[in-house]
Amino acid sequence: MEKLSSEAWARSVAVFYHEKYLTLIKEILSVLQMQKRTKDIIGLCRAALQFESYDEELYLYLMRNLLESGNRQDVISVYDKMCKLFMEDFGVLPSEELRSLYNQAVRDSGERYCSVDDLQETLRDKDTLYGALYCDYDVFKVIYNATARLLDRTGAVVHICMFSLTDEKNGPLHKRSREIAMDNFQELIRTSLRRGDVFTRCSNSQFAVLLQLANYENSCMVCERINGAYRRAYPHSPARITYSVRAVQPE
Repeated sequence: MEKLSSEAWARSVAVFYHEKYLTLIKEILSVLQMQKRTKDIIGLCRAALQFESYDEELYLYLMRNLLESGNRQDVISVYDKMCKLFMEDFGVLPSEELRSLYNQAVRDSGERYCSVDDLQETLRDKDTLYGALYCDYDVFKVIYNATARLLDRTGAVVHICMFSLTDEKNGPLHKRSREIAMDNFQELIRTSLRRGDVFTRCSNSQFAVLLQLANYENSCMVCERINGAYRRAYPHSPARITYSVRAVQPE
């Protein structure tokens, strides 16, 4: 059938059998779940995801059973790959249920009791890279809300900046060009900002940045500096960078 993939009739037949395959897989997974056959569920999910890498129900089965079997790092690895795939191809985050399973895996270190010294050692950032901190969207959201609460007491000024990458006509970049530009721009943001600044990828073509202790004019100057640095580093890039700046409002 691969040799006939350009034929319309072959595509419709392929879609039909693909859907039947997924329906059957999910029926089997439901039976295996009732029988608590964790190992078989994990193996079947991994096999099915080779053919259908966007089905969130398959990821739910896989991550739940990896957690039940104690494979916490595997849950984190599966989620990270899925999150990258969803963000690059659709510009969306996984469902709340999948993110909850991921957060559970991150929280469950297996240690029930520890000293304050042990806790500090666990929390300490061992990343020796200079520049801003990159984090996933959920972590960025927590940091943003914590910052907004702190502003109400301190009266400090923090700004959030949104960078968007488009083509020269303000349209979407082609996928390959977008992936290259986003990877390059992510590294440039990290190395251009201070260690106290935080940023995340919030869609398949946008980054959000929290600039600590910077007024509006300085925040705009920082954005212009990053924009100029990208142009100098990648003069032939098809990406056009725009930005907007807003003050974080105290809660």
